[in-house]
Amino acid sequence: MKHKHYFQMQAGNLSRDYKTQYQDEGGLIKYEPRFFNDTEDIVTRFDIKKDDKLPLQKAQHIVAKLAGFHKWPALTNASETMQELGKLLLENRDDLNSDEWVEYIKGRETVNPFKIEWTDELKLQEFKTKFLDLKSPYRKSVQKRYGDEPITEDASKAAVYYLVKDKETFEHAAQTIYGLTATAQRKQPNKERILVVEVEGNKNSAGGFNKDIHELLMHFLPDMMIKHVKELVSPFGRVLNSTPQVNDFPELSFK
Repeated sequence: MKHKHYFQMQAGNLSRDYKTQYQDEGGLIKYEPRFFNDTEDIVTRFDIKKDDKLPLQKAQHIVAKLAGFHKWPALTNASETMQELGKLLLENRDDLNSDEWVEYIKGRETVNPFKIEWTDELKLQEFKTKFLDLKSPYRKSVQKRYGDEPITEDASKAAVYYLVKDKETFEHAAQTIYGLTATAQRKQPNKERILVVEVEGNKNSAGGFNKDIHELLMHFLPDMMIKHVKELVSPFGRVLNSTPQVNDFPELSFK
């Protein structure tokens, strides 16, 4: 597997950084790491005593835990997708540690009213969408607008669901979502609605969503569709409509 060598190298690097320990004038153990700048935090987190050695096998176990796996064999035998996710967790541990990620996924799987199957691919996409760009102003803006509270099942609402297919255009997806929501109004007049939109593929060269899907998720849904529903759930999170739901659906035009 293409990521296996990467993790083996990281375990070796961690072991090397641990060996740089020295005792300062105050008697405190310090490190001069070249690869893991958070070596001291890792030592504390995994309760490594100052007189302990860190053989390669133990370093492998720690790297596996940092990557979201309970042990080294689970990491090395995982799918390419889960190894890619593990690599991202390891590289972005300053923003989200593996324990927090595991708890997050458990929560998403537990509170799952739409019975979404959390496949390896979906977990990877969730991490990229929700956490990978946490440091960017764009990501912070999305989180501020949408939040990350779990959605709850509510039988009093009409559910509208749409999966945007790979390579689907903005116009087609927008027209279909609008039409499905209008149909829900005709079948269940004036009933509060929840709109759930998921996306399959549609990535750009950087691994994010392409231009059409970005327009759909960032502008069409929150600016146009939110007024026609009471709740909106997309790959960018959940938003509630605090104003009265609009139940009129004039002809849609993108001109």
